[in-house]
Amino acid sequence: MTVVESEVDSAGNFVHNLRIRPTFTNYSMKPGFIDKVEFVPQSIATLPETKITSINRTFIFWHQKKRIEITFLMTVPTDAANNLNTTRELAVDQALAVYDNTCKRVDRLPNGMFGRLRFNFKDIVNVHLNGVR
Repeated sequence: MTVVESEVDSAGNFVHNLRIRPTFTNYSMKPGFIDKVEFVPQSIATLPETKITSINRTFIFWHQKKRIEITFLMTVPTDAANNLNTTRELAVDQALAVYDNTCKRVDRLPNGMFGRLRFNFKDIVNVHLNGVR
């Protein structure tokens, strides 16, 4: 995961433009592409607002492995009334639900087991919050 840019919006919230590049393999006989991505919360801890901004929708052919770039905005709420809260500990644990162009969920690992891309943004967000003013 890469932080492309971090800023503070007019309400005092931290906004991060993030990029991930997971690798997908097409196990179907038909070519397809990643069409939809959404974040699924895994806990009720501090939940940022996430908005997918782009998905690289290039075709993946039979048994081809391809890195797909997904960019998204993550808005982390702060306590704007009492100063920016840069010391808040964020335990943002989310999984990525990915769907192909036929609306089928892409969640199989090479061994056939179900799998999910799971993220904990704690380290990434805390490192970059300290540098934003």
